[in-house]
Amino acid sequence: MYQIFARVKASWWARRVGHGVGSVLQIHGASGASCREAVQKNVRVQMPSCNFTPETFQGMSKEQMLEIRKLNCNPMTMKVTYYKKPVFIHHGFMQWLWDVDGSRYLDMFAGVATVSVGHCHPKLTKVAQEQLQRLWHTTAIYVYPQIQEYAEKLVSHLPEPLKVVYLTNSGSEANDLALLMARLHTGNFDAITLRGSYHGGSPLAMGLTSNTVYKYPVPSSLGCYNSSFFFRPCVRMCSGACGAGVTAEIHLSRPSESVAALLSGIIIPRPAALTTATTAV
Repeated sequence: MYQIFARVKASWWARRVGHGVGSVLQIHGASGASCREAVQKNVRVQMPSCNFTPETFQGMSKEQMLEIRKLNCNPMTMKVTYYKKPVFIHHGFMQWLWDVDGSRYLDMFAGVATVSVGHCHPKLTKVAQEQLQRLWHTTAIYVYPQIQEYAEKLVSHLPEPLKVVYLTNSGSEANDLALLMARLHTGNFDAITLRGSYHGGSPLAMGLTSNTVYKYPVPSSLGCYNSSFFFRPCVRMCSGACGAGVTAEIHLSRPSESVAALLSGIIIPRPAALTTATTAV
């Protein structure tokens, strides 16, 4: 994704439809030795049409929003506001987003991280409304039909032996529990993550994270390592040839029998590279 969006001066998860400059995207393919010539050329892609009309924004000014963001919101939000002129999102529908000025964006992630189902899909909106009219929340101590129905449907899409669902409230909590389960199951302690990865804001998840934007100068969790051989271009372009480097990295820094888990954290490795890494441990 980073290679695809690198030459577009807009948000990393959305592309703006320019007003008065044509509805055009400029995208190039993934980087690498075999793609150097293609990288130099812009591919002009016409934005698809959209027959949905968003509501007109009538809220606070951009200046007021930024001031509140600086003074009253988690400081992390300013660390991840990558642009001098950030995108002010107002409305979403399916794969589309609109900012407060009415400019339209194509959301190529269909959301973000753990919620990548698009925006305000009519079917999902209807189901959510029906549930909110029936029951908002209750403890897992009680047996609630929808939880069992959801768990059964979810595991029907998973391969054996993955047939148990542990529902959590956030990605950080899910990663905490995933590593806990891996350590209990394997009897090992160490966890290896990818360089540049993000895993959450809890103390353990921050230890897994290998991205300075999300870290602070305080000790985090023990037993968390990131692989210098697992950087983005290698992971995305490698067909498995970098396996020797991955194996050497693991064996040099820690005993392979001490590794409980390998975690990617938003970065999606190619299957061959992931298979090589898991074989090494």
